[in-house]
Amino acid sequence: MKQLFFIIIYLSTYPEWMLFCKLTDRYLVTTKNGAVEGTMEHAVHTNKTYYAYRGIPFAEPPVGELRFEPPEPVEDWPFILDATVEKDICLQTVSTSVKTPKIVGSEDCLYLNIYTPRRPDQKEALAVMVWIHGGGFYEGDNLNELYAPDYLINEDVVLVAIAYRLGIFGFFSTGDLTAPGNNGLRDQILGLRWVKENIEAFGGDPNKITIFGESAGGASVSFLTQTPLTKGLYNRAIMQSGLSHCLWAVSNADKDVNGQTAVLLGLNYTSTADLKEKLKDVDYKDLLTMSTWASLRIYGSAPLTGLAIAPVIEPEHPNAIITKEILEKLRSGDFNLTPLMMGFNSMEAVDFVISPVVTQYLTRAKLESSSLVPDSFNIKSSKIKKHVGNLIKKRYFGDIFAEIFGDDQFLPYFSDVYFIINIIEAAQLSSKYADVYLYQLSYLGTLGYPLRSYNTGVGHAEDLNYLFYRISSPKTLDKTDVDVSNRMVRLWANFAKYGNPTPQAESVLQEILWPKIDKNLSYLDINESLEVKIKPRDEAYRFWMKLYDKYRESV
Repeated sequence: MKQLFFIIIYLSTYPEWMLFCKLTDRYLVTTKNGAVEGTMEHAVHTNKTYYAYRGIPFAEPPVGELRFEPPEPVEDWPFILDATVEKDICLQTVSTSVKTPKIVGSEDCLYLNIYTPRRPDQKEALAVMVWIHGGGFYEGDNLNELYAPDYLINEDVVLVAIAYRLGIFGFFSTGDLTAPGNNGLRDQILGLRWVKENIEAFGGDPNKITIFGESAGGASVSFLTQTPLTKGLYNRAIMQSGLSHCLWAVSNADKDVNGQTAVLLGLNYTSTADLKEKLKDVDYKDLLTMSTWASLRIYGSAPLTGLAIAPVIEPEHPNAIITKEILEKLRSGDFNLTPLMMGFNSMEAVDFVISPVVTQYLTRAKLESSSLVPDSFNIKSSKIKKHVGNLIKKRYFGDIFAEIFGDDQFLPYFSDVYFIINIIEAAQLSSKYADVYLYQLSYLGTLGYPLRSYNTGVGHAEDLNYLFYRISSPKTLDKTDVDVSNRMVRLWANFAKYGNPTPQAESVLQEILWPKIDKNLSYLDINESLEVKIKPRDEAYRFWMKLYDKYRESV
């Protein structure tokens, strides 16, 4: 009782930004919404002390009538919030089988985790890095198992990991004002706003916030840089293996998904408003299962048209996030002009070659070369599309398609068309208006993929193993792996602190100075050693730019 009385007096006496008291081995911080209780922990390998606050709500639970609605700011809590354990992840399936789907998570999932190496009552405010996870907008989470802070915390930055609604729960769209879509992105923006307003209490600098993400998380960051709704909420952005400009990042199939989902659920509806209300009443398991099945059918039939459930271009309204074509925004400089860092892994498609969707797609492409043409070309003439497909086929496959997945012909094609070419193009276009740093991860280490049995290149998401400690990380690390990890972590943290990954030459970074992208497309190649190079994927990039310039049609 005495301890509780002390806490109440403490809470009422001290201003919010000063509150940091020890309760046994736990620590209290006061946010604008109420007090949170965290824990003191220690980083692996270095034993550096940091403080963890997990499962902090930044929005009201998006359940019941709030399903398919924009997130609402969390209400204040009149008690000490237990932030020592993580909360449920957002609803998703970890199996794509309709007969035996494994559903995990909850609709009540809008929480964030904060890790700070500095006691909030100490004076120096630290740079903040806000992580947005990937997973194709239908899976993934912000939990410690995959995104532990142990590496980044050594660089004296505050790490925040945000959750956002996934699949139909986060990206349901009717194509009109009934449900304009992109609520998953709105979740991210609300989370970012909460960080801006509260991070000082955790020792972070609200004027030095970097948003960063990988794959769909990188695309999310890219979308957030292109909306005025985020102006003033962040100061720099890092996009890893994913951008809004990538062909999969924007859905054109939202109406098809809705229709097929309704059919699978046995629903009849008379309007988009009627559909929305009826889907609100559907059990979450049935809704997730049937919408996942519908999206797989649509995406599997045409994987180069984009993900079936994903961000969409919205009709004009005051709180719209995306209202015009991404390429148009990049060309015109219609984005927030902050420093940008973006890049890719040397062979992104390595992890995709066993996908049934890819197998079906490649089989069809053998018979019809036009299937090789990305939907981003927007070619209306079937004759011209076939001609472009033949050019692509000749460039990557010659006269005979690869019969074995993982062949040197297939991997470069899928890596280029799905990720790399669009990332390089976006970097080049953005550099006309903002400082842009471009990289390629080429290092084939065991930390990236311990079970590696190939040397064709660095696959999708391998970069994450060098930036985050993971439960599955090897206990004993190869020295070169450690060196590469330390360099990447320093580069990312430097960018967050200074807006420049190499503000000065230093030994840990081998005295390298990473230049901004220029007319020669300068970039940093991250391998066993760091090396500044020019013209990444030069032959392939020139091939695609020539095709786009000649055949890409406006929407």
